[in-house]
Amino acid sequence: MDNSPGIARIWRHLPDRAALHTPFLVAGSQTELILKEGTHIKIIENGAHSLIRVDENTTFAMADYLDTGVIQPGKDYYVYELNFIPAVKTLPLLISLNSTFPLGATATNSRKIGGFHTLCCAVGTIPGHPGSGFATGAIIPNSVWCLNWRSRGLQAGMAYNAKAGKWGFIYGGSGTGINTASAYGAVLTNSRNQMDCADDLAAVGCRFLSGCAGRPP
Repeated sequence: MDNSPGIARIWRHLPDRAALHTPFLVAGSQTELILKEGTHIKIIENGAHSLIRVDENTTFAMADYLDTGVIQPGKDYYVYELNFIPAVKTLPLLISLNSTFPLGATATNSRKIGGFHTLCCAVGTIPGHPGSGFATGAIIPNSVWCLNWRSRGLQAGMAYNAKAGKWGFIYGGSGTGINTASAYGAVLTNSRNQMDCADDLAAVGCRFLSGCAGRPP
């Protein structure tokens, strides 16, 4: 590497390479999310650049940033960066059930930067389990995804299994083809042969888990 002073100054301001592969959006509690320090995300609308820059870990409550309604259990929510700050909020963000853009924004002045799934029912007490005591509608921590930490296929209804190092369905698979999904309360797909199930998963960017090639999702 060139060690000239100019290059050195630039090098010091490059992002930590490890940070590029760790999530910038994580669960802070059952009801809160954290935008991590050092996060920089840009929106470009009609040539105008809007940048969200986070100088320290910033916690925000899901309920405070909903575009409309109340928190619902077993649902996928999406986090949007905006090129404006919504009324009575301190961050240029909105959280929505809408997978395209939030209420009060458009596809051009908002950018989907992450999401998460809410717990469909209370967990109760399970000694030693990380989800022990979680309430209905809580953020499932390992379902939180963002632009640099997500499944290659579906994001909705997915959670990360740290032991397997893979994203997987939270629920049994439902639907077929491009409508294949992991959704709370959906009718399970249980009459497809192995090849058709594989095609269904491929249609949404997913596949069977290793060692489970003969089992439906």
